[in-house]
Amino acid sequence: MLQSNAKPMVGAWELAIALVTLKALVAAVEEGSLRAAARRRGVSQPALSKMIRELELELGAPLLARTSKGVLPTAQGKVLYERSLKVCRELGYAVDEISPLGGKSLKHTICPRHRWARS
Repeated sequence: MLQSNAKPMVGAWELAIALVTLKALVAAVEEGSLRAAARRRGVSQPALSKMIRELELELGAPLLARTSKGVLPTAQGKVLYERSLKVCRELGYAVDEISPLGGKSLKHTICPRHRWARS
């Protein structure tokens, strides 16, 4: 068991919810549609919309502009989208480092649509 004097910023449950929500936002931005994003994430469209709406409320900023033709990221949404991609990439790097040490490969469950090659 790892020991550290640093206190975690959020609990494990909150972190799991945040990752799921970030993945929902990434899918919505990349698909340009909440329906397509929900299909990609394997959840219902109302559930995905609720995740994103709750994230917007928590941040106090709109992340997506909803139109009759789909969704587009707002300025705030673009920032969080880019940071979310970095989170996925960093998690991928961590998995790359852990796997040879005997850890289970989780690449395809973290952010499956993105390549993990270092650039």
